[in-house]
Amino acid sequence: MNERQQLEDIGYMTCMTLTLLGNYAQTGHFGGPLAYTPFNVAAHLAGPEQGGLRYDYRRPKHPYGDKFMLAAGHCAPTCYALWMILGQALYRKHQATGDKRYFVAPDVAMLPVDALGFRRGAGALKTLLSDQGLTDHPLFAQAKGRGIRALSGHIESIDLTNDVNGGPSGVGIATAAGKAAFWDLIGAPMGTPKIVAFEGEFAMTEGHAQEIKTQAMALQVGKRLRIFLSDNNAGIDDSLIGGVISSKFTGYRLVDQWTSYGWNVFTLPDGHDYEQIVGVMKKMEAWDPADRRPMIVIGKTTKGYWPAAAGSRAIRTR
Repeated sequence: MNERQQLEDIGYMTCMTLTLLGNYAQTGHFGGPLAYTPFNVAAHLAGPEQGGLRYDYRRPKHPYGDKFMLAAGHCAPTCYALWMILGQALYRKHQATGDKRYFVAPDVAMLPVDALGFRRGAGALKTLLSDQGLTDHPLFAQAKGRGIRALSGHIESIDLTNDVNGGPSGVGIATAAGKAAFWDLIGAPMGTPKIVAFEGEFAMTEGHAQEIKTQAMALQVGKRLRIFLSDNNAGIDDSLIGGVISSKFTGYRLVDQWTSYGWNVFTLPDGHDYEQIVGVMKKMEAWDPADRRPMIVIGKTTKGYWPAAAGSRAIRTR
């Protein structure tokens, strides 16, 4: 199986899992997390040599690991789902081999049983299984001794690889520049560790977006800072261009808004295509460290792009 196929398969599992979370809880956001999933999967699994994150799932808060931020807070389900899949893979490997290299502390791991905790409070989760007579059911054995994690639906700093509380969309993105500047100040080599943040185009019209545009450039954080912007022209209110911003204002271009601040801007025609995503990640990784412009990737995405329904069956659309 080639690497792209592996990423696509894990991406498909992630999409299906986050859809399950929302369907079970009957609440939450679907479109944004689905649009982000290829970015998210590639960042976590492509490997540092190809521009992916360098991290240890067993010690996700290791001080020298790369810093990941899902600033698009409502898109937390893509992270919850992927972390559950990765946690389950390590759990199964440890169960099968007994090799301590695959052991993840129960209070660190995010596991499939935690799907029950999506948008439920810790108080309700204490008795969720016992109320249904499922405390000793083998399907819920992972809850023994650790319980079920409460997943608020807005990404938090305590959530595995996520570094800063995402809150509602946009919170945390401006801190990425400061994070990047910190490592420069203490003399770390450019790009190690790197700061990778995700956000959407609607949130990037707010005040904190202007802060990061100016601060990251002023601090000359260079290729250490890498932002992935999901450009799907869709938000809670209306389409950004053509709706909130009339299409007659032809000068309103996302790329120009970043290049005009001096940023190094990359674009992806299809932000769901793993080959394009990994390609731009490798390009950023190999970029000249002497170029002190911060980096942003603007990828065209579709909210809720995958999976699609054909009759009564879920199918891949890409």
